[in-house]
Amino acid sequence: MLRSLRISSSPAAVVAVVAAVMALLNPFPNAVAQQWTQHSRDRIVRPIVESEVVTLAGNVHPMARPEFDRGAVSADTRLERMVLVLQPSLAQQQELDTLVEAQQQPNSGVYRQWLSPGEYGARFGVSNSDLAKVTGWLTSHGFAIEQIPAGRRLILFSGTAAQVVDAFHAEMHRYAVNGIMHMANSQDPQIPRAIAPVVTGILSLHDFRRTSALRPARQIAKPENTQGSTHYLFPTDYATIYNLAPLYAAGRDGSGVSIAIVGRSNINLSDVSSFRSGSGLAANQPTVILDGTNPGLIAGDQDESTLDVEWSGATAPGAAVKFVVAASTSTTDGVDLSAQYIVNHKTGTVMSTSYGSCEAYMGSSELAFYNSLWEQAASEGISSFVSSGDSGAAGCNGGSSTSGSGPAVNGLCSSPYSTCVGGTEFNEGSGNYWGSTNGAGGGSALSYIPEKVWNESASDGGSGLWSSGGGISEIYGQPTWQKGVSGANSNNMRAVPDVSLTAASHDGYLISENGSWYVIAGTSAGVPLLPS
Repeated sequence: MLRSLRISSSPAAVVAVVAAVMALLNPFPNAVAQQWTQHSRDRIVRPIVESEVVTLAGNVHPMARPEFDRGAVSADTRLERMVLVLQPSLAQQQELDTLVEAQQQPNSGVYRQWLSPGEYGARFGVSNSDLAKVTGWLTSHGFAIEQIPAGRRLILFSGTAAQVVDAFHAEMHRYAVNGIMHMANSQDPQIPRAIAPVVTGILSLHDFRRTSALRPARQIAKPENTQGSTHYLFPTDYATIYNLAPLYAAGRDGSGVSIAIVGRSNINLSDVSSFRSGSGLAANQPTVILDGTNPGLIAGDQDESTLDVEWSGATAPGAAVKFVVAASTSTTDGVDLSAQYIVNHKTGTVMSTSYGSCEAYMGSSELAFYNSLWEQAASEGISSFVSSGDSGAAGCNGGSSTSGSGPAVNGLCSSPYSTCVGGTEFNEGSGNYWGSTNGAGGGSALSYIPEKVWNESASDGGSGLWSSGGGISEIYGQPTWQKGVSGANSNNMRAVPDVSLTAASHDGYLISENGSWYVIAGTSAGVPLLPS
């Protein structure tokens, strides 16, 4: 990829330089390149005239409202790692859709013949010339090009609020929402009409963050599955309940598999060591990959990252866990940056994303970004698992909310190219499913435990919507593999979740964090377990 390209010469020079560099990045010999780039044709055929613009509608966050507006930010406010989302031609999109479907058909000639990120970019990305023209236009407005990922469907760039106004005609304002000060664009961005054939829009120009699908952790005195009449989950428990022993006996413990975890807070590697030691697992440290600046340990998000990393290796103890962490900026969520890194580097064969956003709140560019990214992942043979959320059918609310604002789903998992993971809870009733003491690896579960849909809303005398997210997408039609499934939906739209695993806090997951042990719950827990 290109990284930190800073050019101050004329736009024509920029076009020439970028085109030359992208040609060097082409991973194919000439004959193969002609085959794979047959649809990467030039689509910017008119001169770029700044006064001739199109508006990218649907890209102002719903919370960026006049009653919350506290005025424009200073012109020199830095806006780092913005993401310009590029789009394929109609022919490219049709061919990609056909390919991804065929890759899953055993009788197809391309069955399981996955693409590399470079192959995807050459075949379904923007042409060298068009890419050079777009980057040239950005640099002519003073932006610095930070990265051009291998898939050629994104451009990461940085600049100032004044440059965003100059190039995209969108002012950046401060908004006070629920006692928190946010930054966001106050108008839909605009771009020159000439580049519209290849540009979808800017991923986001705000700092309204993705939310983790996780019920807050509570500390416990010691790491035991059974503490009197209360039961918690260790990996040994999970293996007993879901009968993993035959897989282990057959040597299927995750060896040879790479699991990529999306994160925006770092972790303490010593916690992973403590977790594996305390739960009877052999040492197997994850690889931490920093995409950009190290965000350090972020309150709340550290819980999420620790849960995801520790439990992704819990039931597949031989797997290589690769934790990709990216810091959020004032305009781009670290979750988005980490996710695109994983797909454009093919970091793992499976990936876990335990974050979400209300589908109805996501701008058109955000939705396009994730649908495109997950389809790219599918073409590369990467299975994308995403949590469905913790607020039941009220996907625009958090699990701690006392009431819902109406039906909605997580827009990161509603794409048909992701596997959306919901939550169940164990339905012990009067059954005898737990031992009175803790055995090897802290295990105390005796057998499979019946399950039902997770619903702990207003449980234990408290409040909140804590329950498995799910419902019907307002954006995506029903995928072919969901048709004919009894009860999937009744209006030909995508229904979520696709699968579910235990998520309740009454039999919560144990994690080691900052030298102590905690119980944690939510649909976040099932997401890293499914890849393993």
